Amino acid sequence: MKHIRRGIAGLFILLLVGGALTSSQTSDIMFLRRYGEMLFLWVAAAVIALFPHRVLVQLLGAALIGFASEIIGVRYGVPYGAYHYTPTLGASVGGVPLAMVAAWFVLLSYAWQRASGLTRSLWTARLLAALLMVAFDLLIDPVAIGPMKLWVWQESGPYYGVPLVNFFGWFAVSYVSLLFVRAPLPSDYRAAHLVGVAVLTFFVVLALRNGLLAAASVGAVLIGVDVLCSWRCWQQYFAAAVKRVELLLRLR
Repeated sequence: MKHIRRGIAGLFILLLVGGALTSSQTSDIMFLRRYGEMLFLWVAAAVIALFPHRVLVQLLGAALIGFASEIIGVRYGVPYGAYHYTPTLGASVGGVPLAMVAAWFVLLSYAWQRASGLTRSLWTARLLAALLMVAFDLLIDPVAIGPMKLWVWQESGPYYGVPLVNFFGWFAVSYVSLLFVRAPLPSDYRAAHLVGVAVLTFFVVLALRNGLLAAASVGAVLIGVDVLCSWRCWQQYFAAAVKRVELLLRLR
C-alpha cells in the first residue's frame, strides 16, 4: 500500500506540474491530449482516498449529491443556469462527466477539512465550507470555460461570462450535500489539505498564464488564508520535507 500511495502521489505531482506549465491539449502524448484533465481529477481524488478515514465515505456521498445536481442542472438549467459539458472530461452520465464526482470529492474534502477545523459547530462548518466552495468556483469557472474548455455557458453573466445564479447554486448544493457529513475531518489529515492547496495553486497558475487576474486573485487570497489559518501544519510539512531531503543526501 505504501508503494501504491507513493506511485499515485508521484503521478499527481507529475500531472499537476505538467498541466500548470503546459497544456494537455498540446501534449506529445496522445492519451494526455485526450484524457489529461480527466486523469488529473481522478488521480487527485485517489490520493485522498488512499488515506482512509470514515468521514471520506460521507464526503463521497456529498460528492454524489453534487454530481446528481449537475445532471439536473444540465438538463433543466437549475440550480446553476443553462450550460453543457464538452467531451474533454470523458465518459458522462446524463450529460455530466463521471470525472465530476472526483472534482466534487476533492473540493468538498478540502473545504470540509478547513471549515470543520475552525469551529466545533457542524452547522457553522457547513456554512463556511459552502462559502469556500463558492470561492473555489470564482477561481475555477473562468479557467474551465476559457483555456480548458471543459464546459460552455448557454447564457452570459457579468463574471467572465458566468451567470451569477451559478454561484448561488454552488452555495445551495454544497450546503445541502454537507448535511450528510456528520463529523469533522481532522486538521492533521494531510491528504485532503495538501491536494486541495495543490489544486488551488494549479488553477491560480493557469489563471495567471491566461490573464484571468480577478480569478487568480481569488485563488491567491484562498491560499494566503489557508497558510494563515494552518501555519503550524505548514511548519510541520516544511520540517518533514527537510528531513526527507537530509535523508536522501545521506543515502547518496
